[in-house]
Amino acid sequence: MRSESSFEIDADLIIIEAIVIGPKRRAHVRLVLDTGSALTTLVPDIAEAIGYSSADRIARSTVRSAVAEERRILVERNAPTNGD
Repeated sequence: MRSESSFEIDADLIIIEAIVIGPKRRAHVRLVLDTGSALTTLVPDIAEAIGYSSADRIARSTVRSAVAEERRILVERNAPTNGD
């Protein structure tokens, strides 16, 4: 099966528009696509807006980049079904 999506390039970043689905609602967002990543990360404001909280965490994590170190929580979301 072939699928195509539009994207834009901003400096060295691939930016996509996506819909993220949480336990309470969904949100239209712009995400940086990391082709080598096994996880999708969201800023806390978006995660909370779609219904996740620290009570949903399965683990804690620290994300390090060239400019910052931030503590995050990990939540698990199963693959969407046709109804999601």
